[in-house]
Parts: sequence; C-alpha cells; structure tokens
Amino acid sequence: MTIGVETRARNECTRITPDAENICRTSGTIDAKGPGLRQVRMDCARVVETLRAASLEAEISDDVGDYICNHTLYLSLGTDVPRVGFIHLPMPDARMSLAAMTQGIAHVVALLATSV
Repeated sequence: MTIGVETRARNECTRITPDAENICRTSGTIDAKGPGLRQVRMDCARVVETLRAASLEAEISDDVGDYICNHTLYLSLGTDVPRVGFIHLPMPDARMSLAAMTQGIAHVVALLATSV
C-alpha cells in the first residue's frame, strides 16, 4: 500500500469503461486539440519526501490510470492554476490510517503553499 504522487496525465481515456452516467466515450482522447501529455506543476520529489517524513509510504508514479483520475488531472493541467498535481491515496488500513494520511497531506499542502 503506497501513496502515488503522479507526474503527468495523458490525453487518453477509456472507451471500454462507462462513465458515471453509464455512457462509453466514442473517442479515445480527452481533448482533440490538446497535447498528448501534460506534466504536473509541483515538485513531486519534494512531495514524496514530505509524505515519507510523515512516516507514509509514497512514490512517484507516471501512470495516473485511464479513467476519472487521468481525466481530472489532464483537464486541471489545462488551466492557469500555478500548482497542479494529483496524489493517489490508498484505502486506509492498519498500516496506513486515514488520520496518518490526513496529517501527511496537511504537510504537503503547507509545502505547496510556501513553495515558489
């Protein structure tokens, strides 16, 4: 069980899995005019260090998935927001509690709020 700090999003979406409205997309792209990849705008290595300093298992990931996580990140990266990223949190359990993850994410928010 590891927290994934995503580095990029792809201009791709599944045509197999229906969305929340039970509709399958006809196109395999999110934005026909958009680039193939969009890179996150945060220091992923520092985010991982911050999570590890909070005693959480974390690693950099370059595969955000092919459904809502990728779609959300790709569209978010198409905005003018200066710091955009995506952190995949696992289901809490005895090894990584919700309280521990909440505290770790609070440290990440503080890091991002003070980073240039």
